Amino acid sequence: MLPATSVPPAWTAHLGSNVRRLMADRGMTLADLSTASGLDQRTLRGLLDSRSQPHARTVHKLAAGLEVAIDELFVPPGLRQINLDHIALDRAANRVVADVVSEQPGLFSGWTAAEFDELFSQVGVGGALTSEGVQAAAEAIERRRELWMRAAVVLETDLGDLLGDMIDLLYDRVTASPMNPPSRLKTVDPH
Repeated sequence: MLPATSVPPAWTAHLGSNVRRLMADRGMTLADLSTASGLDQRTLRGLLDSRSQPHARTVHKLAAGLEVAIDELFVPPGLRQINLDHIALDRAANRVVADVVSEQPGLFSGWTAAEFDELFSQVGVGGALTSEGVQAAAEAIERRRELWMRAAVVLETDLGDLLGDMIDLLYDRVTASPMNPPSRLKTVDPH
């Protein structure tokens, strides 16, 4: 079993090519990315060349340095075009989001393109979000951003393994089927 803070190898198949693409999109050099992410250039070279298996905290720093959601680092190339088509449709169909963003820019300070894409992709009952729905969805995304940042800080401490173990336990619990309960949580009462 991999340590709790390691990223599974299957997830990193497209990591190097996605990082290269994102660097090119931003006109970043390896030195620029090193400065922006706080990662050593040797570490970055290892990731670009698929010579190393990154830890979760490394992936967090990399995504932050590139100003993207972590998921953007792992998307297979073919799915990226499908996603781009959906993004354009979501933006055209949900104009109230753009209105709220222009009316309340402080709420969206520091958001990545992926976070805006997520907001535009949401719908309310019967279609596009209302202004109140946009506000609620934005606050939920902002709360998740805050939790990610806090988790990234904890991962940098001696409590990182504990956080990894807690996440593994919670993940097992929410992904377990009634026919196949997680072995580590059999004695846990959900109430």
